[in-house]
Amino acid sequence: MLEQDQEFVALQWPFEPGERSVKMWVQGPPGGIGEGTGLMLCLHNWGGVYGQEIYRGWCKTFSDRYDVVAVSVNYLQSGDEWKLRRDRPYDHGYLQAMDCIGALYHVRRQILDAGLDRSWAAVLPGPTSLTRSARSLQAAPPHHQRRGGADLRRDRRDRRSRPERRRAMRNERSPGREGWRPDRRRPDRRHPHRLRDEVYITYNRPVFVTVCVKDQRPLLTGRIAETAIALLLERAKAAGVTIHMYCAMPTHLHFIASVVGASPLPDFMRSFKSGASGAINRLGLLTERFSWQRSYYDTHADTDEDLREHIAYVLENPVADGFCRRWEEWPHTAVLSWP
Repeated sequence: MLEQDQEFVALQWPFEPGERSVKMWVQGPPGGIGEGTGLMLCLHNWGGVYGQEIYRGWCKTFSDRYDVVAVSVNYLQSGDEWKLRRDRPYDHGYLQAMDCIGALYHVRRQILDAGLDRSWAAVLPGPTSLTRSARSLQAAPPHHQRRGGADLRRDRRDRRSRPERRRAMRNERSPGREGWRPDRRRPDRRHPHRLRDEVYITYNRPVFVTVCVKDQRPLLTGRIAETAIALLLERAKAAGVTIHMYCAMPTHLHFIASVVGASPLPDFMRSFKSGASGAINRLGLLTERFSWQRSYYDTHADTDEDLREHIAYVLENPVADGFCRRWEEWPHTAVLSWP
């Protein structure tokens, strides 16, 4: 039978170079491992640890019920210790997933080495084969250039000249042009995720704004979050925008502001996002360039009830995501004034 409490060497974490190991709890089925036995991941929630009683219980339940080897993995930044390291971003993208995949690989390799099941031996390569396969994929030509070197995309290309295509597109979109038909007009699929510029000047209500990190990367932590907040308040003061409250989460930033009589919000947001990106990159804390997601999301609080809901959403965001018990405990939340 497989040992239950195990540990294996995992990929290095760029923020803490050196050998890194990952622990896992392995629970086999009571009837032993056979040809039909599968593998199953039982992952813990935020702040959990692989060997806690609740996760060991899940592993035993699933292995008994479904004839699987259940694995609980102590992937990168498990437990509560990571919360004390504000200079490290939470969830370094692929590493948590790779820890889980690595756990399944090591368990399956143990099963094969012990001769308990050879049904997957032909489809589970060893480390050498994995390296060779990765190199062959990197050297392989793009899929559209295979099959005798022919570019298959050419068969689907519009063979008209560029001016001809442009004239056809204008005719399809615009009434009054030759060849235009209403049923061929292209629908406008753009989603208006922000308001018109003039609304901020004429509509005397606070505005709720959300700006996200590109690709939802959890980088707004520690000094990076502090730098972004400092730039937000600095650029808001210069633009005449009043920031009532804010909350910086690892992947996004919320704030409620008033822009009545100030320059349009889009000008302020462009100034803030470009300035914050440059300041964060100059810190030198990241191995990749920091950037924001394109544009932002905003909405006005039409009624007092809407405003109360927006305020509660901003303040309770870290509580809802499990970072703290009370919003006052989150270091990147502040109420500067009540709108």
